[in-house]
Amino acid sequence: MWKQWGLTTLMICVLLVPGQAYSENEPLLEAAAAADRLTQEASYAEAKKTLERAGQYLPELRFEEKNLSSDDIGLIVESLQQAQGSLAAVQLSDAERKAYVRAFYYTVQAVFDEEAVKSLGGVVQLEHRLQRTQAKLPGAPVEERRELWAGVQQELLQVQPAMFLRTSPAWQEEVTSLAAHINERVRHEEAGEDELAAKLQTFQQLLFESEQKQSSTDPSLFFVISTMAAFVLTGLTYAGVKKYRGEKERLKAKEEER
Repeated sequence: MWKQWGLTTLMICVLLVPGQAYSENEPLLEAAAAADRLTQEASYAEAKKTLERAGQYLPELRFEEKNLSSDDIGLIVESLQQAQGSLAAVQLSDAERKAYVRAFYYTVQAVFDEEAVKSLGGVVQLEHRLQRTQAKLPGAPVEERRELWAGVQQELLQVQPAMFLRTSPAWQEEVTSLAAHINERVRHEEAGEDELAAKLQTFQQLLFESEQKQSSTDPSLFFVISTMAAFVLTGLTYAGVKKYRGEKERLKAKEEER
C-alpha cells in the first residue's frame, strides 16, 4: 500500500510542479547514468543515494515538451521505484539489480531523445538475442529452451520501460501478453520447437516492426493537471467546510450548556 501511495505522490508532484529549463548537461540524465555506473561497480549504497537525487529532478522536467503522456510519466516513476527497490531487496541477484537500474537509465535516455530507443545497447542486444534464440531453438532440450528464453527475459527487463514510452496501451498489452504466453509454453515440455520458433518470430516483429506501436492518443498534460487540481481543491474545500460546520456546532452546543 505504501508503495502505491509513494508512486501516486511522486506522480502528482511531477504533474503539478512547473518545469524548469535545463542546462546542456541534464542533471536527471547524469544522475541516472551515475546510478547505473555505480550499480555495475556494486556500489549499491552510493547508487541508492544517486537514484534518490534523480527522483528529486523528475518534477522539474518539462514532460509536455518531451511529448510524454500521463501514462509515460507513470512508467518513468515506476521504473525509478523498481530500481530503488531492487537495491534494497536482499532476495534479488546482482544481475537483477543491475538490470532494474539500467532499465531506469535507458528510460531516462529515451525521455530526452525519442530516437535513442532504437540504438540503445540493450535494445540492440535484445534483437540479437531473439535471433540467436530462434536459431538455437530447433532440437534444443527443454532445459536449454528455458535458459534461452531466460536470456531474452533478462534483456527485455532492461529495455521494456524505455521501449514502452510514447507507445499505445494496446501495443503494450499485446507485447506483455505474448511474452507471458511464450513463458508459459517454454515451461511445458510438450511445446513443439516449431510453435515456439513461430511465437518468438512474432514477438520480434511485434517489438521491432509493428506499425501499431506508436501511441494514437496523447492526452494533454494540461487536462490531467486541471483534473487532478480540481480533485485536490474539491477535497480541501470539503474538508474545510466540514471542519467549519463542526466547529460551529461545537460552539453552539457549548453556548446551550451555559
